[in-house]
Amino acid sequence: MEHRRSTRHEFELTVGIYHRGTWIGTCQTKDISTGGMFLQTKPESLKRNSLIEVTFDRPGSVGAKRYRLPSLVVHGTNAGVGVMFRSQNTEAHAALRQLIAREATPQH
Repeated sequence: MEHRRSTRHEFELTVGIYHRGTWIGTCQTKDISTGGMFLQTKPESLKRNSLIEVTFDRPGSVGAKRYRLPSLVVHGTNAGVGVMFRSQNTEAHAALRQLIAREATPQH
């Protein structure tokens, strides 16, 4: 059963992952929506219901700016983990929406 409220977009973006303030590493996204993303990482590295922060850089006129998205790991597969954003009314979420609108391809 599909539980998403927003359209997924195929989009590879390098993101950083923090768990409890500790750096876990970087990985690529497989797809992104305004409500969450799928991270191509080892599923055992992030357990279901873990609270994490996903970071991404967005180029700007004065260099790149780093954004942090508080997230919840909602499921895992052999290919990675799906995360849901915990807050959608932040500057980071607005920057992600702009990035999706400019560069992502909707999935069918």
